[in-house]
Amino acid sequence: MKKVLCILLTAVFVLALSACSKGKDLPAKETVALTETQPTSSNEKSSDDFSGKYIFASGAGAWGNILNLNSDGSFEGIFHDTDMQSSTDEQPYNAFSYDCKYSGKFEIEKGDNDYTYYLTLTELVTEKPIGEEWAEGAIKYIVTEPRGIEDCKEFVLYTPDAPIDELPEDFLRWCSALMPLDENTSKTLTCYGIMNTESKIGFFRYD
Repeated sequence: MKKVLCILLTAVFVLALSACSKGKDLPAKETVALTETQPTSSNEKSSDDFSGKYIFASGAGAWGNILNLNSDGSFEGIFHDTDMQSSTDEQPYNAFSYDCKYSGKFEIEKGDNDYTYYLTLTELVTEKPIGEEWAEGAIKYIVTEPRGIEDCKEFVLYTPDAPIDELPEDFLRWCSALMPLDENTSKTLTCYGIMNTESKIGFFRYD
């Protein structure tokens, strides 16, 4: 399974998502900057080291967004979506590729429990202008906004110890096949996850 997922990551899409469990309200926000926890050595990660690749994708279409989050809140990412078409005399393309390479920064604040952090989007820059188009053969490329982060400024990061019965249901529905959750056996999230507070979609970290 991991071998297949790695291939999908290299191609930048598609991960199968499965429905997960139920959720409740978010905990209160505590304005404490994340600066107190440090690794004990350069080769050892701290308990709050949430850096890594986070994936937002669905099996309903060939699209996906991979966000590489750094421990200081900076990030880089790539979004890709493909729409296959039948070419005609009026429309010569057999595929439309919607892509976006982007980077940015989150301001990070610790929540009032051990498994919640709050991320405020302070910067989002795309490599090419949104809406730019060009063609290569029978494929038309269109620069689009990075799905999952383009419509929101406030995000919540949950650690693997987050109890799934306290997390929003809509967020848990985006859990992918990387960490299938069963409400009868899974009590915690088991991985790091980032929730868009507007749409409740989820990015989940893949190690």
